Amino acid sequence: MLHLLSPQMSSTGFARSCRFRHFCHNLQPRLTRTLLHAFLDPTKALPQHYGAIQGLAALGPNVVRLLILPNLDSYMQLLEPEMVLEKQKNEIKRHEAWRVYGAFAACGWPMHA
Repeated sequence: MLHLLSPQMSSTGFARSCRFRHFCHNLQPRLTRTLLHAFLDPTKALPQHYGAIQGLAALGPNVVRLLILPNLDSYMQLLEPEMVLEKQKNEIKRHEAWRVYGAFAACGWPMHA
């Protein structure tokens, strides 16, 4: 479970550091781009997607509205098979998928399943 906690802690910590962007004016755009690429990359592991979602959500509702919501339907098409016992026999991967789904639900985003 530690591998699921670490991405959340690091991504939200980086997102909070954007409050101090007077030190580095391009920190938030760079961080946003990095998190978005991690979220949209289907080759990344689900814990990385989880951390990216948490980090993007920590950047605020505008980031969610502009970057996450437009990609939610296509992402859910990839995530839903990972959540079903008949399609994903690996219990750890199913748990990771449900954890990602929970990250969406915790943010109040419209969900399908």
